[in-house]
Amino acid sequence: MTILAGIVGKFSLAKINDSQDLKQALQQIGSMGGDRLLAVEVIWTPQSEGDILSQDDILANYPDLKLV
Repeated sequence: MTILAGIVGKFSLAKINDSQDLKQALQQIGSMGGDRLLAVEVIWTPQSEGDILSQDDILANYPDLKLV
């Protein structure tokens, strides 16, 4: 999963290594005011019905992926 956020001004998140880090990052983005947060897009792979990624496919295509 990839989360893209359009934010006005400087903003940084800590590196996400586990589910708690992910929850904290989403809370930070969600608490941002509408004057700064312009857009959020969640990209989920696979996107089409019937698309399947095997564990080997995932490891080969997403070597930096972390289990959360």
